[in-house]
Amino acid sequence: MTVSEYISWILSQENEGFTVEKVDEEHLAIDSELCRGEINFYNLGIDVVEMTAFRKEDEENIFFLHFELKDDEHAYELYKEMAETLQKQSSARKVKVLLSCTSGMTTSFFATKLNEGAKMLSLDYEFAAVPYVQLYQEGFAYDVIMLAPQIAYHYKQAEEVLHDKLVLKIPAGAFGTYDTGTVLTMVRDAVESRQKKEKEEKEKETACLAREVENNVRLLVITLLHDVNTNRYGYRVYDKGNPVFSEEIIKERITIKDLEDILVTQLSYWRVDAVAISMPGLIMEDGGSQWIYKYQYDEYEKRFSEEFGIDVFVFNNSNTVAYGYYATQLDYRSVTYHSQPAGSLIGGQGMVIDGIPVIGAKGIAGEINFMFPLIKPKEITGTYSWMPHEIGDIIGRNLAMNIAVFNPDAILLRSDLTPQMPLIRQEIEKWIDPEYIPDLIHVRDVSEYSYIGTMLMGLDRLKEKRDNAE
Repeated sequence: MTVSEYISWILSQENEGFTVEKVDEEHLAIDSELCRGEINFYNLGIDVVEMTAFRKEDEENIFFLHFELKDDEHAYELYKEMAETLQKQSSARKVKVLLSCTSGMTTSFFATKLNEGAKMLSLDYEFAAVPYVQLYQEGFAYDVIMLAPQIAYHYKQAEEVLHDKLVLKIPAGAFGTYDTGTVLTMVRDAVESRQKKEKEEKEKETACLAREVENNVRLLVITLLHDVNTNRYGYRVYDKGNPVFSEEIIKERITIKDLEDILVTQLSYWRVDAVAISMPGLIMEDGGSQWIYKYQYDEYEKRFSEEFGIDVFVFNNSNTVAYGYYATQLDYRSVTYHSQPAGSLIGGQGMVIDGIPVIGAKGIAGEINFMFPLIKPKEITGTYSWMPHEIGDIIGRNLAMNIAVFNPDAILLRSDLTPQMPLIRQEIEKWIDPEYIPDLIHVRDVSEYSYIGTMLMGLDRLKEKRDNAE
């Protein structure tokens, strides 16, 4: 398919909630009430398509990718995915507020009244309600969480778990009388205050190496990280250990095809010595999700290396985060990183012992999936909304086993449902004497650690391969 044919196909689509206009032969402009975007075409020896979309109110990037225009169906699918994102933004413009009480019955009635009041006042607010036992399953999809007076004592925990949401307590007087005016004003004031605060926050700093590394290599580093609501493909070019280029793709799914698109476009532009990739355990290939265990990553190494004619090394992102954290500080020689994705009972572990990443025979080290049936509490059966104390129990068992086997100096924990380290320590103390428990550190954003760890593990593998060839 040519660029002109793809442009013609895009312009022929019926787009709900946004318009697409042709600027010239290489640019399309996208516009909606809430968002703007562009589709740009470049010839870099191959035809490359770049799609990007921003929210107008805060200029936040909600969709970004580029790919080689080669496979027709893939190109169609990527445009449709961008269209879905734009349509969701239109529906997501409303401030979504979730009310919660013990059973959800009283708040369901109150939510109905609040929706009626918001509609009468032409406010872009949408209210829903859940019982408290479902709050940590549903809450991540909302902007504001409001706790009824009878469960207000859970406020601190809810604020820590749903850390990027506004968590408010409904005043007892307003709740008892269904005072919609007071609650609507409360939501408006809190949202406006939050938006002002976010604008004033500084951009996060880039992590730096604290340990010396011999490096005369130019490396393309790609990291795939899953977040609660989005998936991010980050990629950087490191020249002698210094980042000289950095970009990020934001999508709703992690697919091997998108990873291949990044390799095609970046390797057509950058001349690098090797590629290092870190991936999660769950990805999509051939249209379906599948678990990819660490010991299977060598299959992707072989596939990508043959396809692109360059050394490509693939690692599990739990390992790269652990190594990246180790390399950015001088306090600890042995580190364990435990990742517990929201909504999952099974986490993953990466380990660095005395400065050396622990991969294990066939890369099996840290695959908690195989260990989980041995350590899960008997009362946890079936599928339902997991509560923080249940996830804390699981994490405590996992970390107790890790301490008993590896005895790290520190444990880095990423777990949205259990950010309170004193509670995790209490869970570990059920199995391990307190004097043996290492420093426990909670972290929310591990992207910088993943970048650095992926770079370092790539350098190690490249050096090993070159040494073996001599």
